[in-house]
Amino acid sequence: MPLSDALMRAFSGYLSQHIGLWFAPMRWLDLERGMTRLAQARGFASPEDCMAQMMSTAPDRADVEMLAMYLSVGETYFFRDPVRCVGRRGLARPD
Repeated sequence: MPLSDALMRAFSGYLSQHIGLWFAPMRWLDLERGMTRLAQARGFASPEDCMAQMMSTAPDRADVEMLAMYLSVGETYFFRDPVRCVGRRGLARPD
């Protein structure tokens, strides 16, 4: 059964605030998959339990590293979308 929109919104906000990862609603399935794997690895009964526990405090370094491992890929996502690349042209270094 999919996780609730309220939980996904809250956890996405938590991630954005504390570690700079943001999941748009269209990416919540990816977030759910990652948190399901993370919850299993950490011995939680469910991803909901894992997410609730994590949101109860600010993440420490080990939490950040684990979240990054399960929720991100080793490349910057916007490089997969040419429209986003064009929109960022000139931001880091003007032409």
